[in-house]
Amino acid sequence: MNHISYPSTEQFATLIGNINRTYNFEGLDENGKAIYDTSKPKPVLDFVGTVKLHGTNAGVCDNDVADLWAQSRSNISTPQNDNYGFAFFVESKKEAFVKLIKQIAEDLSIDLTTHTISVFGEWCGASIQGGVGLCKLPKQFFIIGIKVSSFDEAIPAYWI
Repeated sequence: MNHISYPSTEQFATLIGNINRTYNFEGLDENGKAIYDTSKPKPVLDFVGTVKLHGTNAGVCDNDVADLWAQSRSNISTPQNDNYGFAFFVESKKEAFVKLIKQIAEDLSIDLTTHTISVFGEWCGASIQGGVGLCKLPKQFFIIGIKVSSFDEAIPAYWI
């Protein structure tokens, strides 16, 4: 059982800054400092926004070698070292999570003896993050992505 990383979700302002630096970059001066042309007209880009759920990142992972496990963004979670009760929730819904992951593996012909399927989402609701509307609701898990990782680190992981 290994922790499977979920990437950082960047803020819109960070994205705009990265685009501006990349688009306006002209090269390096004689001292190796970046030269930017800020007079260039800005590109027109289309984006699709998503709603931010104020909670904590969580994941459920499974393969045929290790038993189902829960994790936070940076650690494997257990009922003794829990992420706002998420590991307890996963344990209480274990059959449903195993069924979901096995169905994904079957539908997409993923070999769980050589790959791990990770279901990532936002764990939010009561007592997870104070001062937001969701804290008035019962705790719940919203799936935001599914990642397939090979045991062989030379094979890149992919999202489905």
